[in-house]
Amino acid sequence: MKVSLQSTSLLACLGLVVPVLELPGQFINEDFVIKTPETLVAQPDLDGDGTPDIVVVDRKTGLIKPALFDGSVNWLKPVGGGIENVSALAAGNFEAVNPDSIALVSGPANRINVFSYTGDTLNLAPRPVFNDVFALSELVAMEEASSGNPATLELVGYSSLFDPSGPGIRDYITLDGTELISYGTPFDQPTLLERDYNHFLLEEGLPVMGFFMNEADPGVDAFTLAFLLDGSFDIIDQLPVPSGARVIHASFDGSGGFQFVFHVAGDANILCHAWTGSEFDLVGTFALNSPASQIFPFSDNGAGGLLARSMDGLSLTYYAFDGLSSPVEEQTFSPASGLEVNAAMTLPDGNMLLFSGTPGSNPNALAELFGLSGSTFLSLGDTGLPASNPSLGGSNVLLFSETPFINENASLTGQLGAGVWTSAVSVGTDVVVDAESFQGSLDGLGNPEVINLGSTPAGTVDALVNTIDSDISLNNPNPAIGLVPGTVLPVPDPGTYAESVTIDFVPSDPALDVFYRVLPDGSWINSTGPAGPFFESVSLQYYGLAGDGTRTPIRTAVYTISIPPSELDSDDDGVPDYVEIAAGIDPVNSGDDADGDGYSDLVELLAGSDPGDASSLPPSREIDTDGDGFSDLEEAVAGTDPNLPASFPTNPGVLNFLNVFDLLVVPSSHNGSGAPDPFVPSLDESLEVPGGDPLATTVRLYNADSSLLGFDRTALQGLGGVADPAAYIPEVVLGSSELLYVAATERNFNVDTAAPDQLIGRQIAGLIKKPASAFPPVPYSYGGAGEVLALEAAAWVSAAQSHVLSINRELVIKELDLFDTLALLLAELKIETVLRDRSIIGADPFTLTGFRSNEAAVELAASPGDGSRPVTVPASGLSALRNKAPGIDTGYRLDTICEVIEACVESDTDAGVLALREVAEEIYRISAATANNTPGSLVAPLDALRQFIRTGSLLNTGYLDDPELAPLDSATLASASAGVAYVLGKDASRPVEFRQLRIAAGGIQGSGGAECIILEDTASLESVSLIDFQGNSFPFPDAFELPEDTVIIVEGYADVTSDCLADVTLEVIPPIQLVSLPVAGTVDANDNLIPDDLEDLYAGVMNPFADSDNDGFSDLQESVEGTNPFDINSFPGGSPADLSPPVIAINESSPTQFTFSFEFPGIYADNFAFRLFSGPDLNTMSTDTGFDAPHLGGGTFQLTIAKPAEYPVFYRFKMLLD
Repeated sequence: MKVSLQSTSLLACLGLVVPVLELPGQFINEDFVIKTPETLVAQPDLDGDGTPDIVVVDRKTGLIKPALFDGSVNWLKPVGGGIENVSALAAGNFEAVNPDSIALVSGPANRINVFSYTGDTLNLAPRPVFNDVFALSELVAMEEASSGNPATLELVGYSSLFDPSGPGIRDYITLDGTELISYGTPFDQPTLLERDYNHFLLEEGLPVMGFFMNEADPGVDAFTLAFLLDGSFDIIDQLPVPSGARVIHASFDGSGGFQFVFHVAGDANILCHAWTGSEFDLVGTFALNSPASQIFPFSDNGAGGLLARSMDGLSLTYYAFDGLSSPVEEQTFSPASGLEVNAAMTLPDGNMLLFSGTPGSNPNALAELFGLSGSTFLSLGDTGLPASNPSLGGSNVLLFSETPFINENASLTGQLGAGVWTSAVSVGTDVVVDAESFQGSLDGLGNPEVINLGSTPAGTVDALVNTIDSDISLNNPNPAIGLVPGTVLPVPDPGTYAESVTIDFVPSDPALDVFYRVLPDGSWINSTGPAGPFFESVSLQYYGLAGDGTRTPIRTAVYTISIPPSELDSDDDGVPDYVEIAAGIDPVNSGDDADGDGYSDLVELLAGSDPGDASSLPPSREIDTDGDGFSDLEEAVAGTDPNLPASFPTNPGVLNFLNVFDLLVVPSSHNGSGAPDPFVPSLDESLEVPGGDPLATTVRLYNADSSLLGFDRTALQGLGGVADPAAYIPEVVLGSSELLYVAATERNFNVDTAAPDQLIGRQIAGLIKKPASAFPPVPYSYGGAGEVLALEAAAWVSAAQSHVLSINRELVIKELDLFDTLALLLAELKIETVLRDRSIIGADPFTLTGFRSNEAAVELAASPGDGSRPVTVPASGLSALRNKAPGIDTGYRLDTICEVIEACVESDTDAGVLALREVAEEIYRISAATANNTPGSLVAPLDALRQFIRTGSLLNTGYLDDPELAPLDSATLASASAGVAYVLGKDASRPVEFRQLRIAAGGIQGSGGAECIILEDTASLESVSLIDFQGNSFPFPDAFELPEDTVIIVEGYADVTSDCLADVTLEVIPPIQLVSLPVAGTVDANDNLIPDDLEDLYAGVMNPFADSDNDGFSDLQESVEGTNPFDINSFPGGSPADLSPPVIAINESSPTQFTFSFEFPGIYADNFAFRLFSGPDLNTMSTDTGFDAPHLGGGTFQLTIAKPAEYPVFYRFKMLLD
């Protein structure tokens, strides 16, 4: 037979207490806690009347629903347990007081929260217990078999979260009913399982604890019974059972002896053992009629039984069972429509309470009472289980050590909860608030009630409640856990990063000790410094410990590293982060040379010295001990013998292991005679200039902020195809911060000329473009050495040492002349303009030649007489030009600026550019021809040319004083000045593209070990790869899911390339705009009209009738249309539609029929169904009639039904996704 769980009796409807049938007493262990995946149920004696009462705990929220039982079930006000994801519930007289108490634990809560019945309910604020308690995940209240201890129960706890003293079972006893201390010897076994710790009876008056342990044999667990004796655990017996089995027990045969039944979820078989007085005795293996997800015990003086929950939760079957023979099916119960069976428990006098609800959201919506009559249960009606209000578990009274928002040192001292809404808090000896409840949509909040939340935690000065003033309210979604000794914050915030992460744990109080561990199985570490660095995604748990033994909850921080270890090089120095971490250096902030000894980290790693110790140096690059032409450093890297001439590297460019290039500069200057070919420096070292220097010139190389990188004197280099003399500057480091280089000669130098005065060379300077990396990635993938850090690092170094012997670094040749100086000065002014537009510099002029000792001409040209001086800008400021800025709608790359200007100066035929070249040449010619005759009469050519570029004038430079030597007329100067404007007006900004892209199947692809995001352009169908500003695959935020067929708009720079196999590469300019989502499914578990997959995408439950982005379209309309309800720029193409529930008219269409009519936008008729439900009153309209209102067209819906046979009947339409 089937019995409805919704067969509400008249007594229940009138709100009266439902009486329980008085049948003979049962033989069941009242201290046994019933555990389902979503609920814990216990039977403590809350009011001390000697009769077991009822406590139901929602494991997910921690909400406690207590009831007193005195022959009737009387539900009390629900109370927030202060702990989420409750793992265990213990009940009994463990506080040395009468009546019983209850205790909740979960490992992350890091405490025991205790409650007891006071007055008419449980205490609203949990009494937290810390002391020796650490991260307990199991808790059992039981007696000790020793006469030396008090008669109260003790709490036995199990911790698997790597307690500093080891995982295992511990016994705790009370002290004055206020605190717990660890007592006796812990039972530490590595084979303990975290499952079904519970209180068992072997026979009346003989309590024991049962738990499971791993067996050596696969597929087998050991069910273990143990009792307490003088603080120690003695194992009584162990029983091999199927792995994963759960256990129930009762005196199924009514004899007073207890039988144990084992069952594995999804199986139809049960295994029964009886306790014989000294050991387990196998009764047999029996079969149920169908597989069950869980079984519950039932025992009564005259009958025993099993209650089996079906696999789908839609039924509960009662089997008569005497513990000796096969179960006999007697009865099947079906829950109300839309509900599932959750748990069942035996009550005194042979009655059963059955809980049903909605899994996940409200597992305990209904508690129906049944009484056994013969072999059949009769429904005694709904007991009136209080509703599960989610807000009851939250914190709406927050206590602080100082006044919050005013004192920056204010930290939490407590999180309490009182009803749904709170106001008028007072903090004295106790915390007292006014708690209000929701009175309905018209009346709002009301009916304030003064509630005492218990003693004020020590150190509390102030408090906040929901209602701060008439316009401001707050709510903390974290559970009302009670006393909080402080907070700990991880820095940086958890999230996704494209570099290694080092984590600091910052306590609100410096006196709070912080502990952390790396999941899944790291040991706890006392945090005396940062954790990390971590080069792979990592999850950490952490908590704070106060001096009085109180602890903060254990929190979890998740950090996702978006780049795989083989490619992650946060400081871009050629060494993967994991190798640097293994070497003890910071992979993010150490730069190219962590110890500052002049040798890069990569050089030291390959040569065998310590990159983190400045006193540990590799062999010298300046010494060649064996005279074989290779420095000792080159030989150390190549693995050859630096002391043996016959042992030398086979690769002459052996120091190619670094991101370096070699630079060859061939300078030439004007000879002063008007000859078309400038002259090169002299090599006649028999002549000397004043001061004794030979006639060759020194060429120096600087970075953009004028730091010297290297130098060399011109000489015969003997390189084929390259003119001599030339300066050779080897091993220029391609540092991650270097954006461009400047090469410059001395201010004056001798040139190779037959004229008697050879000191006519004038300083020239030019830009050197940063070449591509000279050091290809080492062909080694992380993981080849078993992911053991030291072994992986050693394997990479070994691979790198072999790798350097197979590559050659790039030789950059620069023929440096006066037109390079012209291009440099034009680029300098262009960069200055961009820097000033972005407020990176002020009024002072920018210079690329800050290495020169006198930049007076710049001061003269920029702001004569105001005292301004030229400034250089560090690499960080120059690199900022790469991206957009507030009010600046484009970005610039320095290499592009330089390339555009150099190309224009070199080959553009514009008249102004030709005139500008003429002016530059004449300035250098005049200086070479006359300056030595009248020293000081002319400004240095570089300074004069800079002045002309910036002012259009050569006044006060000396170059216009002698018309015979200065054929530059005003027309030429004017044309040249126009040429400056022409060159600077060339567009050197980064090309920006807007593309509408679709997430195609297989959109995340691997290429060469890299993860590539490949999307499809919806217009051109080109494949598009997205990268970030560092050239790595673009890391989408955690909340930005990419389901297939999502369409997004991406703005990006198109002047980049990547290793990904795509037609186009874009460097993304955040943010990305969501255009449309794929057609959503129609699964809507919470019936709020927003498909579950969309709510998962936007990380939360949505209000369908809200307009979250204020674009005029409801979230419901946007979800139907596939636009983004949280982006004001993403909205449907049509007009806003009113999709709120329509007003329904009901008419008597005939003497036997009713007709329901309403209007709803017809364009959306196919998206929704309007289902009719009925019921006997306004609160129970839950019966599905099976009728949907059909759309007649034009937005009109009508449904005609037969009149009911009995009255009253109430109807409602439920709007559903179709």
